[in-house]
Amino acid sequence: MEYYMRIPWKMVTKAAWHRLFKKDEDIPEDQIDEIEYKEEGKRIRYLNVKISGTPEDYEISLEKDKKQ
Repeated sequence: MEYYMRIPWKMVTKAAWHRLFKKDEDIPEDQIDEIEYKEEGKRIRYLNVKISGTPEDYEISLEKDKKQ
């Protein structure tokens, strides 16, 4: 099985910044995250991630979907 994900670069940098510089904080369970939609004419950069294998034995790599 193969899965391809496109993660917005904004999310990647935000997660890395919090991991490096913030203390471990509990996130409230009732917090609702907003879904960001692509606006017309606005450029969004993505990190392309490929997950392949089985649930017990999997491999993660940076790769675009060749079908796209």
